[in-house]
Amino acid sequence: MYQLIRQFFATLSFSSLASRWFPGKAIVAVLALVLVAAACSSGSTSGASSSTSQSVPDATSLKIDANSTVESSESAVTQTSPEKLPEPASRLLYVSLSKDNALVVAEISAEGELSMTGAKVDLGGRGGAVAYGRATQRLYVGASNAIAAVSVADKAKPTFLGVTDVVGEPVYMSLANNETSLITAYFGDKGVSTHAISEATPYEQTHFIETGEQPHAAIFAPSSSLIYVPHRNGNKTSWIDVGVDGSLTAAGELVAETDSNGSIGPRHIAFTPNGKFAYVVNEMADSVSSYSVSGDGSLTLIETISTLPEGYDGSDNTGADIHVTPNGKFVYSSNRGHDSLAMFAVEADGTLKPLGHEPTEARPREFDVSPDGQFLVAAGQDSDALASYRINADGTLTAVSTLAVGSGPVWVTID
Repeated sequence: MYQLIRQFFATLSFSSLASRWFPGKAIVAVLALVLVAAACSSGSTSGASSSTSQSVPDATSLKIDANSTVESSESAVTQTSPEKLPEPASRLLYVSLSKDNALVVAEISAEGELSMTGAKVDLGGRGGAVAYGRATQRLYVGASNAIAAVSVADKAKPTFLGVTDVVGEPVYMSLANNETSLITAYFGDKGVSTHAISEATPYEQTHFIETGEQPHAAIFAPSSSLIYVPHRNGNKTSWIDVGVDGSLTAAGELVAETDSNGSIGPRHIAFTPNGKFAYVVNEMADSVSSYSVSGDGSLTLIETISTLPEGYDGSDNTGADIHVTPNGKFVYSSNRGHDSLAMFAVEADGTLKPLGHEPTEARPREFDVSPDGQFLVAAGQDSDALASYRINADGTLTAVSTLAVGSGPVWVTID
């Protein structure tokens, strides 16, 4: 039927046909109806097996005299609805327990609900900072004056690989050089070290650099060999170049401003994904400082903004952790004492726009943002629980779930 219609119209002058049978542009609608009816008739008689591959002509291919064309309309032919995309998979949460001397594994569902998997690893010491090697599927966990290595290649059964004794307490760790080097900040040892981790434990310390009093983090800038180290009582942030062999070379530092109490206590740092801006949470001043990052890695202060609500005196509060969402639009910082998550939007110039505060678990020492930017999970050191939040499109948080995980959760890492 469809082929006959095509032959019929090919042999006629469409303009003359239109002028004799139909006024104006009415022929356009009639022609579209005829074509659709013909296609439907052909599909209904050819069987279900051929209907899915039946070709329906595009109306825009039919040329009309007098320089007019039939306009394409999605409503002219009913389109098959696309299959619903699968929900994001659940993710594992690795939780370090300071009082249980253990690492436990929880799970967050696609809806943000939390549950325990039952997996637990004895660390042999007080649980602390965690570094996650996604490529090697290994966790490196601070355990008092030691670093424990745990394999998570088998998601259902984490395996303890061994321990490396160190001088001082590893307060923050990051991986470098394709996860063959572990860079560690030692809060009580005034410096940063490199351990070669490509072999079995114990891991050899290959380099050490003294950086200042109470280094509290060691975090790489995006796509950079520079690692940034805020110093709480040292009241500064240093940056160090990490060589391909794990060597550590001082590259610069910026002394923070002081307040009436002295050091504002730079603690942790986080970067926007493009590396243009950095944000430091100040433990003792209950604030976040915004910095621009130059091409050579140096920091320039933009502003410092409070993490507490206006009118709250902050005498019982200290700042703790800070993260930027994967899309670079939002910054979150945790308050211990006020027990809240301060929410900010990142402006084009790197300044922060306050979005309010979301209540959370008691003493939220650390938290993490999921790699897909959908959820935030906070660890309540004094409540022995995790709390999950959905990250809304405007950057605010919506509480979803809480979960008791063990005694003294101080670190949570989302797979």
